[in-house]
Amino acid sequence: MTSDPPSSSFTAIPPPYSVTALAERWSCSEGVIRKQLQSGAIGHFRIGTLIRIPDAEVRRIEDELA
Repeated sequence: MTSDPPSSSFTAIPPPYSVTALAERWSCSEGVIRKQLQSGAIGHFRIGTLIRIPDAEVRRIEDELA
């Protein structure tokens, strides 16, 4: 008897953006992104010294501006 693999309700989460990657996506400088991070306009988190911006945050901002 063979069994089907268990179905997974796991949904992959897109990886977060670095400051550089987000600046490239939005065609602006890293300085612009960093100023927005400092002002709190863009939600982010840190892993040690690395700054990461969640994909959901990027989509939220893009949706607001659309």
